[in-house]
Amino acid sequence: SRKTISFAMGQFTGAQSEWSEEERLLLMPDPHDFATDVPWIFKRVSSNTNLLLRSGADLRRAQLSGAALSEIDLSQTVLSWANLAGADLSGVNLTGADLRRCDLTGANLKDCNLSNADLWQSNLTDANCEGSTFTNAIIENAVLLRTDLRNVRGLSDEQIKSAEQWNQAFYSPERAERLGIPDRHKEKAKD
Repeated sequence: SRKTISFAMGQFTGAQSEWSEEERLLLMPDPHDFATDVPWIFKRVSSNTNLLLRSGADLRRAQLSGAALSEIDLSQTVLSWANLAGADLSGVNLTGADLRRCDLTGANLKDCNLSNADLWQSNLTDANCEGSTFTNAIIENAVLLRTDLRNVRGLSDEQIKSAEQWNQAFYSPERAERLGIPDRHKEKAKD
């Protein structure tokens, strides 16, 4: 039988008995959390992993490498120390999210809202952040090796220079010139 889960009026409904104890621990939030007005999202993030997600959730140290999480609201979510390597986070609202020491290697963060997010010491090696918004984001000591930062908004040159390996990232030609580094845009276009 197919496992399903649904929500109605903020309460959990569904055939809990169909879920293993491990799945219930992964899927079931604290019952008190359902008293809030914040909507929960049931998301199949990989072929064998399902999650209940909502803005403000605590997903620290979550193992979500390769997860498909595009176009959802994860604002104010705690993802510190999480493994999101290769995850599809395109279009995700990560406003105010705690992404400290998060592994975002090769992640797709295209068109994300990372305003006020804390990415301190996160690894963004080979991540695609093209078109994302970084207004007031903390990227100090984040690794930007081969990170695509073309057409980002709200990211100052000072913020960029507070990161590690910022001179190895991909920028718009204008930004590269301001930063005094070679225009790697042409190199990225060949990939």
